[in-house]
Amino acid sequence: MKRLIKEVGWFGIIFILALLIILSPGFIILVTNNNKNFVETPVVNVQLPESPVSYSEITELINVKRAQNGKRPALMINNTLNMSAQLKANDMILGNYWDHNSPTGEEPWKFFDRVGYKYKKAGENLAKCYTTAESVVNAWYDSPAHKENILGDYKEVGYGVGTFSDGCLLIVNHFAAY
Repeated sequence: MKRLIKEVGWFGIIFILALLIILSPGFIILVTNNNKNFVETPVVNVQLPESPVSYSEITELINVKRAQNGKRPALMINNTLNMSAQLKANDMILGNYWDHNSPTGEEPWKFFDRVGYKYKKAGENLAKCYTTAESVVNAWYDSPAHKENILGDYKEVGYGVGTFSDGCLLIVNHFAAY
């Protein structure tokens, strides 16, 4: 592995992983209806890694917070956003960093772009070392910037997960409106 990293670098490994995901049999093109305007959007049926934290439970808890604050619509999990969030999680684990921007200065929006998700508005929440959906959502809700994403004018969410070398679980949450 060290030899491979030395020869192709971290970006090369991430690129290869992304290609493997995109070229897998689960990659399809979906035509979605966006106010009667049809847009081609790549959709990947991403099998998220096993996690002690349920992504659907996180989404349900976020939607409860949104409803309590009069925010509609309820957020829906989107497979393309799952892919962008998983690419970001992979990048963070492989690059061993904890930040919204990578050490090379890459912003979160690049991961949305890489999977072809066309958005009008996007946001990202990160969680590290939480073991339940409730603890993740409560921590985000207690942070003004993360709460802003939870209550934002978004329609869809996606999740990525990884485990840092210290054993801490990483959860990446992408929000978007198209």
